[in-house]
Amino acid sequence: MAIRDPLAGVPDSAIRAIERVDRPLESAPGDPDTGDARYVIRAYVLHASRLRGFALSMVHDPDAADDLVSEAFTRLVAEVYAGRTPIHAGAWLHRVCVNLVVSGARHASSFRRAIPRMLDVAVAASAEDVAERHDGDARVLVALAGMPLDARAALLLAADGHDSREIGAIIGRSPLATRAYLCRMRVRLHRAAGS
Repeated sequence: MAIRDPLAGVPDSAIRAIERVDRPLESAPGDPDTGDARYVIRAYVLHASRLRGFALSMVHDPDAADDLVSEAFTRLVAEVYAGRTPIHAGAWLHRVCVNLVVSGARHASSFRRAIPRMLDVAVAASAEDVAERHDGDARVLVALAGMPLDARAALLLAADGHDSREIGAIIGRSPLATRAYLCRMRVRLHRAAGS
């Protein structure tokens, strides 16, 4: 949706009259919405084309700039009708436009970071899969409990990411002997757990 130049076809005398008014009009007695509508219309006439240029300079896409201007004026209407009329509509609209661009960039960045995580996530495990995994974990714990203390320590340290030199220092073996011991204990654990 393209926003046309709001001042096209407006006589110069009318433009000067609009520019002289720098505060919202007082509403007519008994009709509070009249002043609000005039304020929004005047803000649109005075600021829409400059705001579109400003938005276009930030996003470099005419359609996105039009969307930003529309959203900024929608928020202005909401503020005015909520009784929170901005004193300087132009400055307020420009700030809203900047905030919308920043918010959109944050949203896009978060979305780009989340996409790979969404693609890696498999379908949720079924109840049977969860029960089977729980049963397998219990078998491993029972098998691990039946192993010698130094084998349990070595396997748990290896699972935690420690290398054979560190594990060997703890269980009293050389790094080469520790690697061989870990290999034998893993086979023994695998057989005992039945997996």
